[in-house]
Amino acid sequence: MKHKERVFAVLAGITRINEFESWIYQDERIQASIVSDESTLRLVSIDFSGKYVLLELEKYCFDIFDEDEFYVYVIEENAKGIIETEDSLEVIRYTKNICKYFDWDDIKDLFYTFHILLDQYDDFPYSGYSSKSQIIEEIKLQAVSILGKFETANLAEKKTLVSNGCGSTNIPSVYYQPPPKYKRWYEFWK
Repeated sequence: MKHKERVFAVLAGITRINEFESWIYQDERIQASIVSDESTLRLVSIDFSGKYVLLELEKYCFDIFDEDEFYVYVIEENAKGIIETEDSLEVIRYTKNICKYFDWDDIKDLFYTFHILLDQYDDFPYSGYSSKSQIIEEIKLQAVSILGKFETANLAEKKTLVSNGCGSTNIPSVYYQPPPKYKRWYEFWK
């Protein structure tokens, strides 16, 4: 499909919907295939200004394309974004793009890993980390680890990694520090 990666990019949070809509209506190959290709006709029939455009696009995507291939794309592209940015808010945005497809009923290990780290960030005071920047570093380490494994893997192996994870411990505990031990009032005179 000519437009698979474009659809994937929108649903993965990499491309904005208005950019995608502009591309749809300006691409000559898309316009030429509307009459001959049912899936293209279905795609251009989506109301891109509607409230539920992403849900409609998601339904289209999962009806037409391989869902596991899409999950690989979501994790891979957002992991690249996590590594490339220095902005903590952007790291969190990319992580949320990944976690958007996390589902408790069908746990995919790499989604779960990012979901846990995002929860740690959101509940920072109770996370066990000494700073939010440490959680950001953990997210970046995960992204580096995943891309390292994806670099040499084919699509089938990447799908397996999404389901089973990249190794025995998915969430490193490099930065975890136990809470400091406080002196009691009577120990100050010792």
